[in-house]
Amino acid sequence: MHLFFTISSNKRIEFMDLTKINKKVYECSVSPHWPSKLHTTSPSTLLYSDKSHPKIIRWLDCSSSTPEPATGNNEMPTEQNYLNDLCCVENEKKSVVVTTDYYHSTIRCYSKDSGKLLWKVEGKLPGMGEQMKPDGITTDGEGLLFVTDLKNKCIHQFSADGEYVGVLLRKGEEGLGFPGCVQWNETNSSLVVAHVKDGQMHISVVCIL
Repeated sequence: MHLFFTISSNKRIEFMDLTKINKKVYECSVSPHWPSKLHTTSPSTLLYSDKSHPKIIRWLDCSSSTPEPATGNNEMPTEQNYLNDLCCVENEKKSVVVTTDYYHSTIRCYSKDSGKLLWKVEGKLPGMGEQMKPDGITTDGEGLLFVTDLKNKCIHQFSADGEYVGVLLRKGEEGLGFPGCVQWNETNSSLVVAHVKDGQMHISVVCIL
C-alpha cells in the first residue's frame, strides 16, 4: 500500500510504502509535467492532473514497488481549462473520470478510455441558495459520488450518471465546518472530510449507512 503526494514545484510525485517499517520516501519524476491532484484507482493506477496542461489527465502504473508512467496511452484529454479535483469510477459497468471545476461551477464526467465528455452538471442545484462551487470529490466504488460545495457549505451526493441525489451533510451538522477535501474510506464505509471550523483545520469521519 502506497501513500502518494505531489511536489509540483519539482515536477515529481513522491510516495511511501506503508507496508514497510522503514517509511522511506521515494520519488517518481514526471517532468516536464506539473502534478497536482491525485486519485488512486483499481487496478493499481494513479491518476493525476497536470498544472502545465490542465486539459490533460495522466496516470502512473502502481502495480510494482516503484510507480512509473504507464506504458501505451497514458493521457486523457479533457475540455476544461481548470480542474479542482478528480476521482475515477471503475467497475463492471463503466470506467469514467469525474472532475470538479470551482471557477465554472461545474462537475464533468469523461470516459477514461476515450476522454469523451459523457455528462456535466453546472450552476445552481435544487434547493440551494447559490451556484455550487464544487471542490473535493470522491466515490464509494459503486458509483455514488460525494462532492464538497464551498459556496453552499455542504456535501452533495450524485449518481455515477450525474443525477443529483441530494445533500448528505450541511455546515453545522455533525460538527461540519467549511468542507474542502474529501476521501472515501472503504474499510468502514465512511467519508474522511477536511473542513475549516472556528478558524482551524479539522479532519472528520462521516459514517455512511
